[in-house]
Amino acid sequence: MFTFISFLFLTGFLLWMNTSQRITRSAKTGLVAVLSSRPVQSRWLATLLFAVALLLAVRILGTGSGIFASVVILMTAGGLTILLRPFFSTRSVLLIFLICLLLEFLFNYAGQ
Repeated sequence: MFTFISFLFLTGFLLWMNTSQRITRSAKTGLVAVLSSRPVQSRWLATLLFAVALLLAVRILGTGSGIFASVVILMTAGGLTILLRPFFSTRSVLLIFLICLLLEFLFNYAGQ
C-alpha cells in the first residue's frame, strides 16, 4: 500500500510540475502533452491525487503519522522528480513502480 501511496504522490507531483511554464520538454507526447496544455485541469487532478494519497496514509497510519508521512513522501517524490526526471521515461517509472509493488506484496504476504 505504501508503494501505491508513493506512486500517487509521484504522479501528482509530475502532473503539477508539467503545468509550469519554466519547465520545457522538447518531446511532450500523448497524455503529458494534453495535460500540460490544460494546466487548470492538470492541477486539479494532481490535487485530487494528493488528497487520495493523504487519506490513504491517514487511514493506514493514523492522523498524525499519516500527515507526517505524507509530507515526507511528497518532499521525497518532489526531490526525486527534479533530480531524476531527465534520466527516466514514463515507461521506466511504471516498471519501477510494478517491481516495487511486487516486492512489497512478496515481503508482506510471504510469511502468511
